[in-house]
Amino acid sequence: MARLVNLRSSAMPSYKELRIPTDWMLDSGIASKMRLASLKLAKVYMKRSLKELDRETGGEALLAQSVRFAYRVHQFAGGLDCEAMRLFEDLMQRAQLASSPP
Repeated sequence: MARLVNLRSSAMPSYKELRIPTDWMLDSGIASKMRLASLKLAKVYMKRSLKELDRETGGEALLAQSVRFAYRVHQFAGGLDCEAMRLFEDLMQRAQLASSPP
């Protein structure tokens, strides 16, 4: 997000000088809406992954993919809300159980 703000700040003067419209660059909450939508998508994905893991044995690939995706969303969104954190912890617990020897 900071990188986007820096890019916008450095580009705005030259765009204005060249009379290129800059209204689209103003912070209208698009970045925060993208973060919230990503977080919502991650919650849906983690819930579905947990349901799939309940139905089948194994599923190590799905589990690894789910943890990776949730972590990337965490990085992009700047954190997880309570529900998403609980789902992520469930996934991590399953990953630990799957990797531990029987």
